[in-house]
Amino acid sequence: MKLPKTVIISGYKWNVIQESKACGGSFNNNEKSIYIGSKIDNEKVEIFLHEIIEAILSERGKRYCIYGNGINDRVLFSFYHYEFENIIKDIMCAIKDILKP
Repeated sequence: MKLPKTVIISGYKWNVIQESKACGGSFNNNEKSIYIGSKIDNEKVEIFLHEIIEAILSERGKRYCIYGNGINDRVLFSFYHYEFENIIKDIMCAIKDILKP
C-alpha cells in the first residue's frame, strides 16, 4: 500500500516522510511531520496508523506522559466516548486517501 505524502490532522496539513533505512516511526507536533521507517509494506501501514492516531490524540490534548524521558516513556491516553467519536472522524480524514479503491 502506498502511503500519502501529506495527511490532514486536526485541520493542519502534516507531511508524511518515509525513511527507508530507519525503523519504527515518530511524529513532531511543531513541524507537523510524521516519520515512517520500514522496508516491509505491512509494517509501514501499521506504523503509519500508529503515528497518525498518536498525533491526533496529542493534538487534541489526550496524550499524557506519566513519567520518564526516554523513547519508551509511560504514556496515557484519556478521553470520553463522545471525544472518541471525533477522534474517529479525524482518523478517517487522515487516512481517506489510502482507503480509495
